[in-house]
Amino acid sequence: MAQELRDKVEDLLRRRDLANALKLIDQALAQESGNAALLYLRAQADCRFGKLDPCLEDAGRAIEADKDLVPAYSLRANVRLERGRPQEALTDCAAITSLVPEEAIGYECRGRVHRTLRNYPQALADFDDALRRNARYWVALYDKGTVYALLGQTQQAIATYTAVIELNERHDESYAQRGTLRIAGGDVEGARADFAKALALNGRNHTAAVGAQALHVGKALDALAAKK
Repeated sequence: MAQELRDKVEDLLRRRDLANALKLIDQALAQESGNAALLYLRAQADCRFGKLDPCLEDAGRAIEADKDLVPAYSLRANVRLERGRPQEALTDCAAITSLVPEEAIGYECRGRVHRTLRNYPQALADFDDALRRNARYWVALYDKGTVYALLGQTQQAIATYTAVIELNERHDESYAQRGTLRIAGGDVEGARADFAKALALNGRNHTAAVGAQALHVGKALDALAAKK
């Protein structure tokens, strides 16, 4: 698939022009109906706009055309997981680990499925497997932090989110999640700083916005109480 076509499609998607993006891809597919890369590109476009059924269909067709197309398995696993089909997602993750056992992506995929299934010990083991293959794979590290948070292991979660930020200082959700946990630990100023940083990086971060609002309300209530 020509890079020029991908660039044009990406430009249209950035402008939220899904109709013309799909039109370009379909024109190319009319010439190469079984082109796995084109089918995968169409699946990506559908997913970006929440069209999950066409996304699954196109990802499946891409895999049929190229059994070794790892990104298509990854995309399909994500959609299946979102659709509440974790066992099917697990099959895709297994395909990834079989195709590229030396890479972290399949183990991180498997860990997210096990987290969804609330098999937290196995999820942690999967994320560790991913990190053994790539110690700087911050996505798996972030996922590991979410499991610690679900288990109520606050200090481990905070430490893990801090490690993520050291690897990717622009990951707004790690700041937001760390801030939430810092509130629980009584570190209000630390939480406020984390929410502020998250919102500076991404003004639409919901976790940080809710947390910052809660702190603002709490501070106002404290001030009112002090006046009585």
